[in-house]
Amino acid sequence: MANAGYVANDVGLSWIFRVLNLVVAGLAASVGILFVITGDFQPLVIGIFCLLFTVLLLAMEISRPWPLVSKCEFMFMFIGRGLFYVFLGCIMLTPKLFHLIAGGIVVGIGVLFCIMHFTSFELYTRDRYAPPPVQPTVRYPAMDSRYNLPAAYV
Repeated sequence: MANAGYVANDVGLSWIFRVLNLVVAGLAASVGILFVITGDFQPLVIGIFCLLFTVLLLAMEISRPWPLVSKCEFMFMFIGRGLFYVFLGCIMLTPKLFHLIAGGIVVGIGVLFCIMHFTSFELYTRDRYAPPPVQPTVRYPAMDSRYNLPAAYV
């Protein structure tokens, strides 16, 4: 059940996006390691987040564990992954040359993914054998009989 959430379509271009995802993970890992070895507190925190995001990206790309897939469904849409990459690239940006280049590449890949959202190309589809996505339960106090509310709220 490792691939239970979303599966890649059999499209000839899907390998390009997998390579781009691995490039982003590699850049995030290298920048994260550089942030961690600087020794200061603020870069240390940013580096830890970059490394955590790298683990998330690699888990999504390699094994796709179902608990992670059910919580991070935005990573299987171009716009969600693109905005995540833009965010990740922005936190990687510092005045150092390698960080600027790596952050710029990640932001560029994120913008490419956002543009791909508006095309008809579909990379991921729901696996028909996967459990249905979890629907949030919303309770409206005015409509729920468990709450004793005045008539003005009903």
